[in-house]
Order: sequence, then C-alpha cells, then structure tokens
Amino acid sequence: MVWPRGTMEFIGTERFALELFGTMASASARERTGGNVPLDDKSGRVPVALTVLALEGIRPRSVPLKFTYTEVLWRIGVVIRKKPAWLIVAADVDQPLARGIIRFLLSYPTRSARIDISESARNVEVGLRVGDVAMSVRAELNTMSPPAPEKRMLVARDGARFFKVPWGAAAPNSRQGAYVTVTDAGLGTETLAAAVEWEESGTVWRMREHLCGTAEVLQLI
Repeated sequence: MVWPRGTMEFIGTERFALELFGTMASASARERTGGNVPLDDKSGRVPVALTVLALEGIRPRSVPLKFTYTEVLWRIGVVIRKKPAWLIVAADVDQPLARGIIRFLLSYPTRSARIDISESARNVEVGLRVGDVAMSVRAELNTMSPPAPEKRMLVARDGARFFKVPWGAAAPNSRQGAYVTVTDAGLGTETLAAAVEWEESGTVWRMREHLCGTAEVLQLI
C-alpha cells in the first residue's frame, strides 16, 4: 500500500528528549543548505538546533503497528515565507525499519546511527555515532525553568523539493534546564560542514505526547 503524503498522522510518546542550540557561520550554513533557501542570518551567524528524542509506541493513527526507536534531528535556521523555520539537514535513527518509513513519509535525510542514552537523577549523557565519527553530549540537570522554545515551521528537503512536516507541541510531564557540554569527535562538524558554537544551556523533557504528520509539499514563495 502506498501512503500518500499529507494524509497520515503519527502518534506515540516522547519518553525522553534533550534539546540544545548553537550558531554556525553563515557562509558554511549557506553551503550546507544548498544556497537556495534564505538563511536566518544574524550578523553573520545562523542558529542551529540538535534534538535527541527517545520515542515509544509510535504508530499511524488507527493502525496497530508500533515502533520504538531513538532519533536525533539536526537543524539549521532558515526563512520560509518571511518567517523563521528549521531545515532538517540530517536525521539519525537507530532502527532500520523506522528509518526507512521516516525517510519515505516525512522526507527526512536519515542516517543509520548508534545512539546511547544514559540517565540518572542529576545527569544525562548521550553518545552519538554515525559511521566512523562520533559526538557526546553531557547534560547536568538544574532547577531552572527553561524558556519556551521559539515556534518555527519544520521543513525537510528531498532534492530540489521542500516539504513542511506538521509537528505537535503538547506539554510534557516534566521539563527542566540543564548545563550542557558537547564533545565533538567529528560528527557535528561533518554533519553541519562547520564548527558550531553550542550554548551552555539546554532543555530536557520527559513523557510528552508525540504527534507529527507526513510531509506536505511546500512552496518557498
């Protein structure tokens, strides 16, 4: 059965998520995004985002087929229809079947990856490996309430075509700030084609309803 784009929703649970932000040089961002979409350029720097998601029971609505997997979304800030948006430049997924479905229905540029998450009451450590390159993120949880994330359209690209990916924004059971340390052993630089200045603070949330939809063709103007 061929599932048409723009007609299917996926639901499930975000058991755990870690999100951090940074910036990269606009010249490198332009090269990485192909140069055919305006950048969210702020004085020569462009925002980037990294989100680690441990997903459970993900399934198409009304279909009893469930997937549990972990994905890492790498995004670069762009401008679509005069509004800030996120362009996904890589989506690392640890389970082969989920990876194939995500590429086909959401048009994510998926990669095979090993993603290890270690959690304790005070710290979270994430290890990422794609091929021969790796990266680790350590988050020391704190009591600060992180600011609400800026709402941006989520965009994927398949060749010359762009797609909007509908994404829900339910409130999680818990959400807290963290001091973040990134150790890049080549993966971040290879993924974004440049070094990134990561912010020292990030956000961890747990047990949030996950809702996203299949990719819809997007006209840039």
